[in-house]
Amino acid sequence: IRCKNAGIHTAVDTSGYAKQADFERIANHTDLFLYDLKLADDNLHRKYTGVGNSQIVSNLYWLDAANIPYVIRIPVVPDITDTRENLDGLMQILKGLHHCGAVELLPYHNISQHKYDRFGISNRLHNIPTMSAHDLKPLVEKFGSQGFNIVINA
Repeated sequence: IRCKNAGIHTAVDTSGYAKQADFERIANHTDLFLYDLKLADDNLHRKYTGVGNSQIVSNLYWLDAANIPYVIRIPVVPDITDTRENLDGLMQILKGLHHCGAVELLPYHNISQHKYDRFGISNRLHNIPTMSAHDLKPLVEKFGSQGFNIVINA
């Protein structure tokens, strides 16, 4: 609140997994939501993140209906989030939006591996290859052909 009142641009980077009341409480103090969408299928979302996605999708539609600025961020992880089924499912979610500023594609990288090692935590994605912006060209075309403003955030 103090940043917003001081004229400082405010942004919230979120998975969207929160009570809608929490979004309502902070929305007037936020200039932009950076909103992650990972998996369209609830069961797969639960498998990879530990929680379902119904609250996430519901909050996204609330932000959209309230005309609160947001950018969708899709982490593109080989064989997990970049499957045809998932991308088609995400596309269906996105088609229900009316005020989407942009869709950022985030190519997977393993830059955080040192943190897993440092804290002795097992990284379930350690065998997944790093992606480049070039690897995302087919996705840029796929989402772009549906009229979405696509940005690669590599």
